[in-house]
Amino acid sequence: MELTVERYGQVALVRLPGDHIDAANVIDFKEAMQVVVAESSQVVIDLSTIRFVDSAALGALLALLRDVTNVGGDLKVCRAGPQVKAILELVRLDQLIEVSETAESAVRSFGQATLES
Repeated sequence: MELTVERYGQVALVRLPGDHIDAANVIDFKEAMQVVVAESSQVVIDLSTIRFVDSAALGALLALLRDVTNVGGDLKVCRAGPQVKAILELVRLDQLIEVSETAESAVRSFGQATLES
């Protein structure tokens, strides 16, 4: 999976390719995110292109959250569309992972970086 990663201070903003994360591509997603987490423990995932997630994707997000918090970081998501946002709320993942409306607000919520950095 080819991720686009932009760095703003210590924060990695990850933009995903495609329109879904599910059992068919979740292993690729996990492997690509391991590379990101190895370089930054403050991660924002832009979900603007994602229209569908399944339980495998939700599990991958939880595992990613565990990985970043284990090294003192945090995971946030932004720009989730209505369907994805509804799923995150339904399973209460939004209680564990902050969901921001914009990439800028997610990056700023780390308190040290803006998109102008």
